[in-house]
Amino acid sequence: MNLHTQVVLKNINGITKATTIRNQKPIKILSPKSHHSHCHLTTTNYGGGFVQGDSIKIKIDAQKDTTSLLTSQANNRVYKSENGSTCVIYQEIDIDKNACFFLLNDPLVLQKNSKLEQYLTCHITKESSFVLLDWISTGRIKSNEHLVFDSFYSETTILYNHKKILLDKFVLNPKKNNCYSPAILAHHTTFINLYLIGNKEKCKMIAKHSSNVIKKWLTTESKPQPNFIASIDTIGDHLHILRASATETLILWKFVNEISVVFSEKKLLDFNPYERKY
Repeated sequence: MNLHTQVVLKNINGITKATTIRNQKPIKILSPKSHHSHCHLTTTNYGGGFVQGDSIKIKIDAQKDTTSLLTSQANNRVYKSENGSTCVIYQEIDIDKNACFFLLNDPLVLQKNSKLEQYLTCHITKESSFVLLDWISTGRIKSNEHLVFDSFYSETTILYNHKKILLDKFVLNPKKNNCYSPAILAHHTTFINLYLIGNKEKCKMIAKHSSNVIKKWLTTESKPQPNFIASIDTIGDHLHILRASATETLILWKFVNEISVVFSEKKLLDFNPYERKY
């Protein structure tokens, strides 16, 4: 990566601070003072979204003993591609010893005739933690726009203590595949993937809370075509994956709001970044 947005996070006298923020268009990272000891970063766009041909590269270095959060300012929109160009987002995150990094996104909205590829690679050192919530919406649903984007590809790679423990790939191509198939999205329009990686105590705390929320929600859903489905799985000692989807974004908003209550624990973020949003 030659030209990229770069952030360096350091622990200075017990407070996590962004000692370096170097922005590269079309993305900009801000650092609002919303927490007394942790660092809260947020992304914003020029024009409110991603346009054809945008190539976004973000490199984050979370050094030892830091606790940090990166959120999106609002829904990220991927606009139409008139000349066939694909928007590409690359993110690389290095998390050092005893550091904790949260990447909690708002919905990424795939608008009509848009093309997007996103790649995230995270290197996690022993006893550090990474919490990633990736959220996708298949169009501007309230405007009756659903599954009319051109293509979407997502690839998430996680290395824990130099060992690859996750390679998760996801493809949606409505023009080539029947995305209404029960094996893909059926009648659902939005979905999330929540990854909990690293420190056993912190990840198990979030996983246990999430499991309880899922159990409560699933008991209220109708069958055979539920408006909401979710599951959480534990893979090895250092990885939990939660997946959920719904027919409406509002349903997932409410679900995420219940899940995110656990982030207010002092051992985690000590506040809930979704509380004021939803």
